[in-house]
Amino acid sequence: MVKASAALAAAVWLSMIAATPAQAQVKGPMPDRIIVDAKSSRAAALKDLAAGRGDLFDYAVAGPVFEALPPDEKAALETYAIRGSSYVDLLVNPYPDQAPYTAKGPDGGTLFNPFAIREVRYALNFLIDRKKIVDDILGGAGAPMFTPACEGQPNASRFAALSAALGFSAAGDETKALADIEAAMQRAAAADPRLAKAGAWWTYDGKVVTVKFLIRADDPSLRLPMGRSIADQIEKAGIKVERLELDRSSCSAIVNKTDPADCAWNLYTEAWGGAQTYEFWDGAVAQMYAPWASYMPGGGRAGQWNYENARLDALSRACFDYRVTDARDYWDKLLAAAKLGLEDSIRVFVASPTRYVCARKDRFSARMPAGPGDGVDAYSLYSADVKRGADGRATLRMSLYSKGPLFAAAWDPVGPDGFGDPNSSAIVKIVSDPEYGASPLSGAPFPMTAAWSGVKTGAIDFGVSPPEGGIRVPPNAVLWNARDRRWEHGINFVDLRGDGSVYDYVKVPPERDRAWSTATFSFKFGRWHDGRRMDLNDYRYALARPYDLCVQRGVDDKIYDDSYAASVSPILARIKGLVFNGNDSITVYGDSSNPMDPNALAALLCPSLMLGGSNDGAVVSWPIHEALKAMVAEGSASTTTWVFNDEGSGAEVDLLNPACVADIRAKLEELAARKAVPSCLAGHLSPAQAVSAYEKAIAFIDRHGNAIISNGGFLVDSYDARNNTMTLEAFRDKDYPFGRGWFKEIFQPGS
Repeated sequence: MVKASAALAAAVWLSMIAATPAQAQVKGPMPDRIIVDAKSSRAAALKDLAAGRGDLFDYAVAGPVFEALPPDEKAALETYAIRGSSYVDLLVNPYPDQAPYTAKGPDGGTLFNPFAIREVRYALNFLIDRKKIVDDILGGAGAPMFTPACEGQPNASRFAALSAALGFSAAGDETKALADIEAAMQRAAAADPRLAKAGAWWTYDGKVVTVKFLIRADDPSLRLPMGRSIADQIEKAGIKVERLELDRSSCSAIVNKTDPADCAWNLYTEAWGGAQTYEFWDGAVAQMYAPWASYMPGGGRAGQWNYENARLDALSRACFDYRVTDARDYWDKLLAAAKLGLEDSIRVFVASPTRYVCARKDRFSARMPAGPGDGVDAYSLYSADVKRGADGRATLRMSLYSKGPLFAAAWDPVGPDGFGDPNSSAIVKIVSDPEYGASPLSGAPFPMTAAWSGVKTGAIDFGVSPPEGGIRVPPNAVLWNARDRRWEHGINFVDLRGDGSVYDYVKVPPERDRAWSTATFSFKFGRWHDGRRMDLNDYRYALARPYDLCVQRGVDDKIYDDSYAASVSPILARIKGLVFNGNDSITVYGDSSNPMDPNALAALLCPSLMLGGSNDGAVVSWPIHEALKAMVAEGSASTTTWVFNDEGSGAEVDLLNPACVADIRAKLEELAARKAVPSCLAGHLSPAQAVSAYEKAIAFIDRHGNAIISNGGFLVDSYDARNNTMTLEAFRDKDYPFGRGWFKEIFQPGS
């Protein structure tokens, strides 16, 4: 049924796309303009909306916040209920994840980390009363959550059966949890006499065992009371909790920028916004449980302690790469990986809130299309039928939530921390069009700026290592060799040690140069926001540049970025060869398979203009990337040291930061003066064409004051950091691939 439903959904989308007319002459989204500002209070934002001081509060508020509004204010609002796409959890620091469970303290003493004991972490699943949190804190607007699969999503029932088999329940089992923690601590004390029970509290070297709990104070309706409640439960086990009630930036700095071995934190109240309907859950399981995906304590950063689980990595990687023989093999492996994640309990899921995005009812001629899991997303905004104002323009006044700057993360289109806050992530998706999208109803992929054909998988024997069989990679297929700076046939980019620690090129004899699957992709080439026509060279650059960032050419190589490499190298290792065809299409040979859905396989193989180390959705033109690369590697006009991470080694590149934009502009001028052609485009792009590309990018920066040169239905017209506002203008270029109203027809619920 899964395979049939996915294939049917994809067929429906494909047939609708083929049948949709050109939408007359007007291209781009329904609104002409979006004016974005920030609200520091959720309740105040809804009151402003009800009073007509805005059109949309694009932040999903918890049920109790909406229900607290007076009846007349609620009546003025249109609500979009979002279920099963966001969740809260506990992230646990398990350092050292083995006996004797201790770390060096900041004063030179020894700290005991009870959560380094696996059984203590696991007991949290029973200690937490999820039903009470949903009932008392969420006002019943939500559901208990045990795994990354939210209730109501496709295939979520498979994960629900897994947690039920382990005995998890909504109310938990406090008696069992406290008994299990006590037994685990007693075993640790028997091996280490410095650990002892003194009255109600556990002590180490005579000091009460204390854990640092980062609780998000800027989420007063959910994570703050949830954290306090869980802290009270933990203290019943005789473990003292230091409640560090801090805002997002403070918590993020501690969790992401300190070595877990320092034990600056032990627990953190996380929250995630999935904002997508998923058909297959390999990405979610890898992200939430597997060390290789770099979202676990340590983040895959070199030079510090990182959580490890080799078996979980192997299983999740097999599913993520679809190294599976059939649907049964896929689900067996994925659920086994999820079970290991549950048992290790580095991330303990708590609840999935039902949230509401609210709009001013009388400002829209019709409801925006929105999926039950996606909620109001970029395509909803593309389709927003907002009424025209006195100036004849359809202007959507949209507010986002922020207690500080409108955007908390850098607009870094490369590093894995770029666009890392919800507001940045939401806006960049409005200005960037991907090659394919996912149905808000089924999660099935459908083509957008790319279309695919010839999708096939060869006969593969996964019973041997490495797998044998597959499809021969032809002699005209190439990969970018970042060491020799040339496109080359007969090389593979591989995991040399099999543990994800070292990736590099190896020569492959023709008889061994094989891939599991192949597909051919054609593209709808519109224009970049600076007016430059898109072509195959944009993909040549986007397919080469990641290797430059992932291959270290010496200890002084400033182009290489280890944080980027940690998350992107495993994906690059899938690609075995690229054929740039004469008809502006690309045939991809790669080690990906999906025996359930050929469209999902095509999505895995599909070339992308997005270069980011995380799935932020940011698409940026190659002249901007080339300028960033040169700034990082060669230095900048301002002498600022720019980097592609937020680890403190320099300033993270930011396409909105005036200082960074000025350095980008200066570097573009320098590249134009040198008539510099990117090495991966040599022979395909003339110096004159390169200069023209740089000059168009400079002109865009001069007009708009930012370097977000993307390809989507909106462009960033202006940004005022002082007043926390941004203006997005509809991109009405005649070559934009989609007519006004296209997205409304495609994404209309029930279509």
